[in-house]
Amino acid sequence: MAKGQQSNGFKTDRGRTTIVSALTSNGSRSFTPVLPGIETQVDWDSRLACIKESLSPGSYLEEQLSYKVALTLQQWDRLDRFERASLIRSMEDGGDDIFHHVDDSARRLVMEAGIHALKERSALAAHIIELATAAMNMAPEQPIAPADGRLLLELAFALEAKGQAVGEPPFDEPPQWTWSIVQEGLRELSKAAGKPVEKILLAVCKQAAEQRQEALEALEQGVPQLERCLVHDGTPLIHEYHSKVLGRLAKLLNLYGQAQAARLGLNIVQPVDAHHNGENGDVSG
Repeated sequence: MAKGQQSNGFKTDRGRTTIVSALTSNGSRSFTPVLPGIETQVDWDSRLACIKESLSPGSYLEEQLSYKVALTLQQWDRLDRFERASLIRSMEDGGDDIFHHVDDSARRLVMEAGIHALKERSALAAHIIELATAAMNMAPEQPIAPADGRLLLELAFALEAKGQAVGEPPFDEPPQWTWSIVQEGLRELSKAAGKPVEKILLAVCKQAAEQRQEALEALEQGVPQLERCLVHDGTPLIHEYHSKVLGRLAKLLNLYGQAQAARLGLNIVQPVDAHHNGENGDVSG
């Protein structure tokens, strides 16, 4: 089959943002914490400027710590936005009772397989249907991708060999894959099974359609169900992260105070709970 067009680069805003970020050099000034489509670089620059104005860093260490303080406050704002969105979603859904009467098989499939795998499964099933539908109408001399030829024949043979032990591949690997190879293999299978080729291909299409429908239903129903579960069951987790971010902020400000005192030659007394706000209260940025 004809090869797809080669990619000439990122076509979406998200892709362009990703590649631009990848081209920057290492260091805090080349990194941007802005989430595309949710936050803006202008807002981040303004936040960072306000933090620096408030803390007035006077050394490299204080400069870096003030940057970390701004990052932490950025994360805190995200938690606030997520919590608000969660509450609104909860009110719109009408409360937790919605989960007591919903078939969660789609949600479980999403959790087990993953969204990306389900999308791939749906796309593969659609491709199988295309191959099976066109199989007997293609020009025999036209080449077919080896993976496509093997896939179609293996599926057809597997459907007719239900319940039998799986052994060697039911056909020899040809030196060159063309549609005539696939069509010949299907005709041989038809004779052995005593079924028309069209009926065999119809069975392949039916199986692929069922698998595609299952994947699509999981994506269409399971993903929203999973999101609602995260919303309804995520409040304690949000509060836990709020506490961790607060602990991280207290730790950073404490370190900043120490750095500033050392620079100015001052002697400050450490708070009693300084250790409590250490690593246990930290959270990744």
